Amino acid sequence: AFEVPTFDYETLSTGNTPNDVLDALKKDGIISFTNVPSYAQVRHAYLDSAAACAVSAQEANAEFLLHKRLSDGTNRYTISTPSGQEANPNATATHAACPGYSTVYNEFSSLLELVVLNVATTLDATNFTTKDGYGQTVSSRKLMTDAVRLDHFHAYEAPSVRERRLTSAATSTSNEDDLTLELHEDDGMFIVFATPAFYKVSSDGTKSTFETVSAGGQDDSESGLIIQRRDGQRVRPVLKPDQVTLMVGTGYNRWVATSEQLPAVMHGVRMPRWRRRSRSACCARGSAR
Repeated sequence: AFEVPTFDYETLSTGNTPNDVLDALKKDGIISFTNVPSYAQVRHAYLDSAAACAVSAQEANAEFLLHKRLSDGTNRYTISTPSGQEANPNATATHAACPGYSTVYNEFSSLLELVVLNVATTLDATNFTTKDGYGQTVSSRKLMTDAVRLDHFHAYEAPSVRERRLTSAATSTSNEDDLTLELHEDDGMFIVFATPAFYKVSSDGTKSTFETVSAGGQDDSESGLIIQRRDGQRVRPVLKPDQVTLMVGTGYNRWVATSEQLPAVMHGVRMPRWRRRSRSACCARGSAR
C-alpha cells in the first residue's frame, strides 16, 4: 500500500504548506486533502445517486450512459458531463431516467471545482510558473478558471467468479497482477476524484436495491486504483472516504511550459475480488484545457 501525501484543506495557504504541496506533486503527482467542508456528506449523496442513476439508465437503455466491457469481464458504465467553459445549463439528458440526479451532481461538481481553484491558488503562492502557448505567463488559478472540464462518473460491475474464470481461460491468463483497466495517463491538467464506494445491487425484476459493502482490506488500499510511481513501482494508494484526491494529468507536459515538471500519473484499475456480482461506484473529475 502507498500512503498518499495528505494536506489539511483548511490550512493550504499557511506556513510552508504551498511549497510542500508543490514538492509532493513534483515527486509522484498525487496528493489528497482532508477537512474539505461538507465533503463527506456531499460525496455520500452523490455516489449513492450516481450509482442508482447508472443502474436506472442501464435498465432504460438511456443514450447518455456509455458502456464498455473490460478485459477481465468487468462492465464499466460512464456518465460524462461537460462543465466549466463547455457546461450546458439546459442539459436535461439524465432527468427522465434519473430524477433529482442533476441537483446532487451539481453540488458535488461545484465542491470539487472549488478544491481545484484552491489548489491552483496554493501553487501561485510558490515560485512555480506556467506559460501558455504564446509564451505568456499565466497564473495557475487563471489556467484552471479558463479550463474546459469534463466530469466522469464510472460504475464498474464486477463479473461473477464463473465469468471471471471463463474470461481468464479465454485469455490464457490468471495473473493476480492483471489489471481491469490497463495503466494509462489522463489528458488534462488535474484529475480530481472521490474515493470509490462499493455496492451490492439486487433486483426483483421491477426495482433495484443497493447495499453498501466493504471492498476488503484493513488500510483502505482496496479501492481498485493502481498507480505506477516514478521509480516504476506499482502500488495501491490508500484512499480515505473523507478525502479528495488529486492527480496530475498530461496537460502540464503537453499544453503549457512550466518552471518545474509535474509528472502525469500512470494509473489503472484492478477490481477487488468478489464472491458475488457487485457493482463498484466511483467517480473521477478531470480538469482540462
